[in-house]
Amino acid sequence: MDCGIFQINSFWWCLDSETPVTKRNCGMSCGDFLDDDLTDDIKCAKSIVTLHPGMIAWVAWSSRCKGKDMDEFVAGCNL
Repeated sequence: MDCGIFQINSFWWCLDSETPVTKRNCGMSCGDFLDDDLTDDIKCAKSIVTLHPGMIAWVAWSSRCKGKDMDEFVAGCNL
């Protein structure tokens, strides 16, 4: 299951009742990523990127976005 705005995977990163043991985790409950407070979501996403530079930890990114032109999705973001 992927949770929250950053689609943090429950098997690898957060703790839930369906996947009690994770390989690596942010030390947070998956439910923490389902509320309006993005502070914990950002903290976990940053730790994921630190362990796996870039977006490679997100399977959907690797299979659907990597190597493709993403300019239209970041237009106006001043990146």
